[in-house]
Amino acid sequence: MTYDPVRRVTVLFGGVACADGGALGDLWEYDGGTWTQRSFASAPPPRARGALTYDRSRNALVLFSGYVGPSNAGNYLTDTWLLEASGWRALDAGTPPSGRIGRLAYDPDRAASVLFGGSFQAGPAQTPQLFQDLWELRSTWNVVNAANAPSPRTLHGTVYAPSYRGVLVFGGFTNQTPNAVNDGALLSLDDWRTLSWVAPPPVPPAPSAPVRWDFAEAFDGLTGEVLIIGGRSTPGVFEASTFSLTTTEWRPQPPLPGPRASHAAAYDEARNVIVVFGGESDAGCFGDTLEY
Repeated sequence: MTYDPVRRVTVLFGGVACADGGALGDLWEYDGGTWTQRSFASAPPPRARGALTYDRSRNALVLFSGYVGPSNAGNYLTDTWLLEASGWRALDAGTPPSGRIGRLAYDPDRAASVLFGGSFQAGPAQTPQLFQDLWELRSTWNVVNAANAPSPRTLHGTVYAPSYRGVLVFGGFTNQTPNAVNDGALLSLDDWRTLSWVAPPPVPPAPSAPVRWDFAEAFDGLTGEVLIIGGRSTPGVFEASTFSLTTTEWRPQPPLPGPRASHAAAYDEARNVIVVFGGESDAGCFGDTLEY
């Protein structure tokens, strides 16, 4: 899910059906009051966890990868699509990254959509492969050799933060112990910088960075902070807590109405709200829309 500043709508494509777990291929727009489905003669194949962002240099949405069928069966796509004013268009962008669960963020300083890390699982008995590679999409996909990269991870946050002037990667699921982490790194041009969560001790003491994966994240243009919303802290444990990240500290914010993970969030620039949709918990899956 992402925000389209030209049409002034939040856009959702694909996902997983609550009824049977199948991959979806429908396209929806939310204007702050109503979800409206859009259809085009040509469209991407259905998929779950496709990476989606708005590329301001193209005035188009970019969709990459995702999977069909079970996520642990190697059914990953490697196609790249643009959603322009006239509809969907498959993009011939050279040699793409390998198929994976991943997240995209548009970096205006690079004038490119950025992809870091992610995961691929070839079969139910196979250990998931976690990636540490960094790619950017301009006219074609290109590998970026940036020093001091974060550790391999998946289901992490990837968001451009103007207050940091870079793409912020936070948390995620790794092969480390414990599996969920709370570290962060900032991609500024072609260099990674590890972020340190150090702040003057307020009263009461500020919370440390939450250990989290499979959460939703968005940059809040109204406050200039990055929001980390829900997610998982350990396998099988869903979180409702929400935190905002300033350039120096974490701050607790009003939590979700209930714990969830695998949901999506996007900042609506026209209305200055963060839109949250869907997700799952041990109680089932959600089809609700929340605004922060």
